[in-house]
Amino acid sequence: DPADSSASANRSNAVVSVRCGGIPGDVHLESNGDVVWKPSFEAKSQPWWWNCLPSLAPQRQIIACQDIVGACTTDQGNTLQIWYCQPVRTRHGDVVKVKYQLRKSSRFECGSRQEAAELAGRIQQAACWWGRSKPQHLVLVVNPASGQGRSSKLLDETLLPILRDAAGLRVTVHKTRSRGHATRIIQSMDFSDVDLMVYVGGDGTVYEGVQGILGRPDWSKVCKVPIAHVPSGSGNGLAASTSLW
Repeated sequence: DPADSSASANRSNAVVSVRCGGIPGDVHLESNGDVVWKPSFEAKSQPWWWNCLPSLAPQRQIIACQDIVGACTTDQGNTLQIWYCQPVRTRHGDVVKVKYQLRKSSRFECGSRQEAAELAGRIQQAACWWGRSKPQHLVLVVNPASGQGRSSKLLDETLLPILRDAAGLRVTVHKTRSRGHATRIIQSMDFSDVDLMVYVGGDGTVYEGVQGILGRPDWSKVCKVPIAHVPSGSGNGLAASTSLW
């Protein structure tokens, strides 16, 4: 779905006055999706107590659009946090892998609850909606029995907070109840409004999902919908062989 004119308009620069750790400043949403925090002053020397608050440095800071996971308001209503990923390199012998750790920015206090929600929505659209004016629809097929219940915990504690709350995406969840259920779910599903299929489980969950696609009369069309695998099984051989694990 190409970006429409309203989506392009919403990618224009936005400036919102906020406070961060008691410090006044502005949050700039750049046209490229980057988020820039600019305090009203940039301290040349920090007071003695500033070392106790390392995440509230009074310097200009940038969170690149490509690193942003999303943004959402907090329990206080008029504050929000930006969620982003930080790459971490690990070495196992001669093999170097890059993993991404989830981080949250300091809390930005806006003038009102509505202002905080609007800023969070603009960040979500710029960074997470692929240039569209409305959020994508993700369908998650979850095997709650895989990995001794690991999938259900991963869904509730990580995936839904990231995809639904922070990124603002539309998320539909189907939980399997028996062997072969994922195949039946895929075979009977309406794919007309699905942007991404996500399989949460082990190798068997992905296998059943692919079998469901190949068993459909319209398989040649449905197979063009992108799929993703969140490995949460016991062995996760598929994820390991494709460098996802």
